[in-house]
Amino acid sequence: MMRRYFGTDGIRGVAGGPLVNTDFAARLGVAVGAHLKEEGFDGGQVLIGQDGRPSGDELRDALASGLAAEGFNCISLGVLPTPAVSFNVRDSDAVLGVSLTASHNPASDNGFKFFLSCGRKVGDEWETEIESRLSVETPSSIPPTVSVASDKLAFDSYCCFVKSMFPSGLLNGLKISVDTANGATSKTTPDVLSALGASLIHLGNSAEGGDINSGVGSEYPDLMADLVSSGEADLGLAHDGDGDRLVLCDESGAILSGDEVLGIVGLDLMKRGSLDGSAVVGTIQCNAGLDFTLNSSGGRLLRTGVGDRLVTQMMFSEGYNFGGEPSGHFVFGDYLPTGDGLIAAIHVLEIRKRTGRNLADLRKDVTLYPQAIANVLVADKPPLDLISNFQSGLDEIKNSLGDDGRVLVRYSGTESKIRLLAEGRTQLLANHTLDSLLALARKHLILIDNQLST
Repeated sequence: MMRRYFGTDGIRGVAGGPLVNTDFAARLGVAVGAHLKEEGFDGGQVLIGQDGRPSGDELRDALASGLAAEGFNCISLGVLPTPAVSFNVRDSDAVLGVSLTASHNPASDNGFKFFLSCGRKVGDEWETEIESRLSVETPSSIPPTVSVASDKLAFDSYCCFVKSMFPSGLLNGLKISVDTANGATSKTTPDVLSALGASLIHLGNSAEGGDINSGVGSEYPDLMADLVSSGEADLGLAHDGDGDRLVLCDESGAILSGDEVLGIVGLDLMKRGSLDGSAVVGTIQCNAGLDFTLNSSGGRLLRTGVGDRLVTQMMFSEGYNFGGEPSGHFVFGDYLPTGDGLIAAIHVLEIRKRTGRNLADLRKDVTLYPQAIANVLVADKPPLDLISNFQSGLDEIKNSLGDDGRVLVRYSGTESKIRLLAEGRTQLLANHTLDSLLALARKHLILIDNQLST
């Protein structure tokens, strides 16, 4: 069954648009409730957190009305990071958790991420089952029924948990520029970092939601990096709107790639004998240099499809404890069963403190191959594997590279874009290969070139 609603990471779209609206949210609640009943849950609590977007309250109430129609009681956790929703679900007797968020998307968007009672994101089979039930009518006779939990209780329980995972005073003496994207981490991240001893320079620290991700956060890391390069802070970190992503900059203000973070953590865990299976779980977008780096130290990189949800599925089904994506999702299975930008940041800073090596030095241990990337808006998204001439052209590009590089071509799971990646032993080769990919895409797809971004 081809899915219409769920993308790479939950459901996402323009709030009030054809997909993410109150009517759909109510029908979604009914579908989810009906499926939970089929799974054997005869009522129970569903925890709902949100990242502060203006559309959050009405979508929450509509979703709750659908769930109430099936006998489930919804409890609002207020504005809370997505990983904190995962934690609170796992730490309670709730049957499901929902985060109302559109992650790094603008404030005009919103969406739904779902968590099982164990705190893990739901799988493909669960999502497909929900989609099959979304033809039901909107419940009209059931009013929104959302109990309001103590926001402070959910906040405190999560923050206390994160603090308990790391040594007291770990960040003493560090001045950190912290960009929380005007989103869900605007209070949690400063609370935890300050408690561990850091002094902070705040960016994007309004949790009102109307300006979420607007020129701030993980999509705009130069802001926090500039404070470091100017000498006002020792290093910097940035989250996306719901807090499951992390972007770091080192002591010079240079921004670390997600592959470098995966390499730094993976190498450190291996040295300490704490990397289960001597494997880091990544995605098809991970740099080939990460394979080289881990292999050289006796480890390995395993790849899944794109999405931290797929990373966690492999981690927990096959017994690995660390993985992530170059985009900034990092999953530390020994802490939480989902990506958490705050935990990732503190873990990397703990490595820095314990080893006595700056981030600028640690990143030198990770070899990366040059890449060239383009993300281009497309008029539609016909299945690439059904365009025979496209596939033959792509094979020619791959064959011409041989062992000197690789390419990756895929549609975005949440936007009308095609993502093109070329990797080569030299930057010149990567750039030339990307030009070939763009020419191939223009030949077989309708591209909106003025929206090309790299």
